[in-house]
Amino acid sequence: MSHPGESTGAGPGVAGEVLGSLAALAGPWVLLFNTWNAYGFLTDATPEPKHTVVYAVVAAIMLSGVVWTFVSARRRGARVLTYVWHTLVAVVAVGAIGLLVVPQVDWRSLNDPPPVEQNLDYEPCYSGGDPCG
Repeated sequence: MSHPGESTGAGPGVAGEVLGSLAALAGPWVLLFNTWNAYGFLTDATPEPKHTVVYAVVAAIMLSGVVWTFVSARRRGARVLTYVWHTLVAVVAVGAIGLLVVPQVDWRSLNDPPPVEQNLDYEPCYSGGDPCG
């Protein structure tokens, strides 16, 4: 029998932790699909702003889920094994966020040669002209 204020190990806290863990574990798959969609496979695709927005939103949801799992576990006085699980989920989530980032960079511009600057002091030399000597 539990007393008021005593944690029973089940209830809304556990449900919140499960949802937070699921969000943190499903997020890498969404990020992988987003990265694949942004860069393509064996193509010269370039990310669009929508890919960056999806990345930012999913990363925020994942981090919120990770934080919520720790807060919820702390509130209910969870056991050490629970913290080990949440730590593993956090490592997977943060790793995916770091590896599957979609920056807003136009990669095509990195492959283009730099523009050639025009020499404003250049005077063309025609045969027989004075500057040609």
